[in-house]
Amino acid sequence: MSDPTATGPSLRLLWRLTAIPAVLLALAVVLSIAFLLPWGPTLTDDRLGALWVLLASLIATVATLIGALLAAGSEQQARQLERDREARQAAADADAARNHELETARLADERKATATQQRLDSTIQGIKILEAGPDNRIMAAGAFAMVVRLGEPEVALRMLGPALEQGDVDAGTAAWVIDQGLTAPHLADPVRGYAARLLMLHAAQFPSDDFAGAFDWPPSLDGSWPTDLDENTGAVLVLALADLLTSRPRSWWTREGGGWGWVLVTLYLALRDDPHELVKCSAAWTLRLLHDPDDPELADHWLGSADVQAEIEAWGDVGLAESRQRRLSEWVRGDDVALPTRAESASELAASTTEPAGTGGAASSDTSTPGAS
Repeated sequence: MSDPTATGPSLRLLWRLTAIPAVLLALAVVLSIAFLLPWGPTLTDDRLGALWVLLASLIATVATLIGALLAAGSEQQARQLERDREARQAAADADAARNHELETARLADERKATATQQRLDSTIQGIKILEAGPDNRIMAAGAFAMVVRLGEPEVALRMLGPALEQGDVDAGTAAWVIDQGLTAPHLADPVRGYAARLLMLHAAQFPSDDFAGAFDWPPSLDGSWPTDLDENTGAVLVLALADLLTSRPRSWWTREGGGWGWVLVTLYLALRDDPHELVKCSAAWTLRLLHDPDDPELADHWLGSADVQAEIEAWGDVGLAESRQRRLSEWVRGDDVALPTRAESASELAASTTEPAGTGGAASSDTSTPGAS
C-alpha cells in the first residue's frame, strides 16, 4: 500500500534543487539578450567565451541535478516498495495467526466434546454396572470410582442414594464417594448438602457387621472438620456423627479395644472452627449430651478438662428434637437404642437445621429404618 505523503519531500526537494540553476539560467539568457541589443554592451571575445562557459556550467549543473533527482526517485520508490512488501507480509502474518487461533479453538472444542461424550458413556456404563446388584460390589466400587475420577462426583452421589437403599454398595465405597462430595471445591452447596443427608440417613450402614468397633467413615470427618460448608450441611453432619454412634451400643465401640473419642474430637473441632453459629451450637449441645464424667477414658481425655467443658457450656441449646436428645442420653447410659424411622430422621433434621422437612430429599414417606438394607 502506497503512502500518500511519501512524494511530498521529493517534490519539495525538486523545487529547491531546480530553483538556483533556473535563476542562473534566466540570468544568462538576460545577459545574452542584453549583449544582442543595439544599445547593449559590446560583445567581445572574452565576454562571449565567459557567456558560453556560464551556459555550459548551467547545463552541466541541471544535468547533474536531474540525475540526482532520478536516483533519489528510484531510491524513494524502492523504499516504498519495501514498505508495501512489509505491510503485505504483516497482514499475511496476522491472517495466519488469526487462522491458527481459530483452528486451535476448534480443536479444543472438539477435544472437549469428545471428553464430555466419553464421560457420559462411562457414566452410563457405571449405572449399568450398578444394575447388576449386590453380588457385584467390586464392580460397583469400580464404577463409582470411575465416575468420580471422570469429574462427576455429583452424578456419583445421585447413584449412591439408591445403591445405599438397596444395599448394592459397600460402606467403604459409600464413605469415599460422600467424602468426595463434601470436599470437592467446585460443587454447589445443595450437592454437598445432599451428601451430608445421605451420610445421616444411612449412618447405621457404616459400622461393620463383622467386627466390633470397626467402621467406615469419610476421612474429612474423622478427627477433622471441613470449614467451607454451608450452615445446614454442617448441622446435618453433626447429626450424622451422633447417629453413627447410636447405631451401635456403647459397649460395641469399646469391645475390641477401640473407642469413640474421635467423634468427640470431631465435634469439638466443629465447635471451634466452623464459622456458623448453628453448627457451633449443635456441636456443643451434642457434646453435652455425650459427656459422661464417670467414663475413665473421657475423664483422662483433654476434652474432659474444665476449660474445654466451659467452652462447650458457653453455647446455647439449638433445639435438638426430643427424640434425638432421648436417644443420645440412653446411649450414654449404655441402654439399647432403637434406630429412628425415616420419618423421625426427617423431623429431627427439620428441628436441627434451617431447612423445612423434606427439603432436598431429606424427608420421605418411607418409614423404614435409615440404612437398613
